[in-house]
Amino acid sequence: MATSAIVFFLGLGGLVILGQLQRVEISPWPAFYLHDLWMLFWAGWLTIVNSAKIKAVLKKIFQKKYLLVGFLLVWILVGWLVNFLIGDLSLKALFYAMRFFTYGLVFFWLGKAKYLKPSLIKFGMLGFGFWMLVWGLGQYLFLPDMRFLSILGWDDHYFRLVGTQFDPNFMGVIFVLLFLLSQTLTVEKKTKKIVLGLQVLLLLGLALTFSRSAFLSFFVSQVFFWRLQIKKYWPIVLLTILIFLIPKPAGEGVVLTRTASIEARLESSHQSVTNLNGWRWLMGKGLFNSTKDSYVNEMYTRADHATLPDNLVLMILEGTGIVGLMLTLIVGLQVFFYLNKKHPKANVFLVAVLVHAMFNNSLFQPFVFIVLGLSLISEIDS
Repeated sequence: MATSAIVFFLGLGGLVILGQLQRVEISPWPAFYLHDLWMLFWAGWLTIVNSAKIKAVLKKIFQKKYLLVGFLLVWILVGWLVNFLIGDLSLKALFYAMRFFTYGLVFFWLGKAKYLKPSLIKFGMLGFGFWMLVWGLGQYLFLPDMRFLSILGWDDHYFRLVGTQFDPNFMGVIFVLLFLLSQTLTVEKKTKKIVLGLQVLLLLGLALTFSRSAFLSFFVSQVFFWRLQIKKYWPIVLLTILIFLIPKPAGEGVVLTRTASIEARLESSHQSVTNLNGWRWLMGKGLFNSTKDSYVNEMYTRADHATLPDNLVLMILEGTGIVGLMLTLIVGLQVFFYLNKKHPKANVFLVAVLVHAMFNNSLFQPFVFIVLGLSLISEIDS
């Protein structure tokens, strides 16, 4: 079983490295990634080999301490049902739900059955991250003008590292997670220099994204590490130096004081909230059934592929209403305090993504979700 888990893990890593290059769009179906199918097969395989444990798992889930989680799931299902009955539930919402349920199922069985050693996950992910970094640096050096991607529905970026994610913000937060992962490694003297070299390259890659939300995510996560007595100040110092020293030849995207994208996001968020009315304030439009309103201004045009609100809180409010948002906040705080007590380092990964998700809703970006999930498993099982 361990061998098959390693094969699935390596296969997933190879697909994640390819990023948006393995995106498949077949009209009228929602777009999907090849790694979605890979994760579906993996989830099915893990469920089959652990079929004897399913009854015990279900019995444990229905314990009193998971009552609020149960209420939240029921509320989400009711929201979907109501919107389905009035003919306002999209196929895309159900696809999103199936995608993240599948990912979650893989992470659950990996964490419970412990088929992969934490050190294997960490070193494996850093290896995958290295190749993502190579692609990203190569793109920045040899193809810095990525504005042609706007024709295919992506944001147009100029002199920013977008990598195989085609987006500097998501590429940036992935670099943040990988850097945090490198900080939790227990390495021998022989490998310390290699890890240090990778850390420097990750900071360089992060700086080249010019993603302010990723910078904030990184700074906040480092402060949380300081609280855990991991007093390493050089990463913040080096990143700050790199941000100011890296050439900024052209384009609005490399201007750290830019406001066009902020204004556009605020306008989009305002439109999303004002679209809620009547009973939808209570129940929402159905989780993942919400969509971003289109906006264009002189300096910024939103990508066609960005279908969910930029802000995680707004997405939950729009999808599940005020009741769903309150339940989510309560459950989220319970998870936060549990991890902070039992697995404080793992909590830092979650905090990093949640900070970033206030601006880019990165928690539900497929690649970020996978990197975060594997990071949490590797740290919790350590």
